[in-house]
Amino acid sequence: MNRAHQRYEMRNIDAMGYSARTTDPLYKHIPFYDTLSGCSFDMGRELDNHHGHYRYFVAPHGDLDYYFIASPDTPLDATRRFTWLTGRPARMPRWGLGYSGSIMTYTDAPNAQEQMAEFIKGRREHDILCDSFHLPSGYTSIGPKRYVFNWNTDKFPDARGFVQSYLGAGIRLCPSIKPCLLRDHPKFEEAKAAGLLICDAKGEPAWVQF
Repeated sequence: MNRAHQRYEMRNIDAMGYSARTTDPLYKHIPFYDTLSGCSFDMGRELDNHHGHYRYFVAPHGDLDYYFIASPDTPLDATRRFTWLTGRPARMPRWGLGYSGSIMTYTDAPNAQEQMAEFIKGRREHDILCDSFHLPSGYTSIGPKRYVFNWNTDKFPDARGFVQSYLGAGIRLCPSIKPCLLRDHPKFEEAKAAGLLICDAKGEPAWVQF
């Protein structure tokens, strides 16, 4: 895509009000720019000033390592060589190519398991093929917050039966799981004691704004 006259912050976060044409990248930025630090690119968004055209790059956490990939013909060749270096994803299962349902209001509802059952019923009534369902994070809620690796048993009183009902209908569940724990997560101290958390240079659990 043409990114001229735009400014982008390369940080792995939700870009609120996302637009593929104008807003910051979403969870990852690939293929040819990788960084563990927040930084910014200005592709000429400032159009009218006393100075001439310019570009700038900011990386507040130190210098970059550059890797140049020679591509003899097309960008496809560069991409192919890049994936030789990084590795390529596993082949997607056949069910991953089919229709995948998802809606946040189902798992946010107090009777989430009932509403999820209605999805299966409606799919059968309208003869809609569905191979998978992306399960939003409402199933992990405690109060207004989401706690990964937790089932809200008020919303899902029979989590095992719920999962089996979807598998029995031929629908694979893809639960939303974030790669972090909130500071007040019920299992935080247990995970810390077991050495399951990424730590900073001082050996303490690393904190990020997520």
